[in-house]
Amino acid sequence: MGAVHTSGGAAVELRLTGTQTGTLHSPYGTVAPTGRVVSWEVADVVRARRGRITAWRSYFDWSQLLDALGVQFEGLSRAAQHDALALPV
Repeated sequence: MGAVHTSGGAAVELRLTGTQTGTLHSPYGTVAPTGRVVSWEVADVVRARRGRITAWRSYFDWSQLLDALGVQFEGLSRAAQHDALALPV
């Protein structure tokens, strides 16, 4: 998707694809294995110093991943779910 590199690290956008075969622990509860193949977008920010990684943060939209897994939240509208789940990890 895209990447930016500097002397202090890099920022990378990518698409991950995988099969959920284990329990997913999210900020909103656990999701039992679904066996579904899912794909979602991620942005990673990696900081480095003297050739070593000093920090690595991944950011993604939880609603995108949980929608792909078929997870529903009772009592929340689709817009409210999206707003509530758009948190960095």
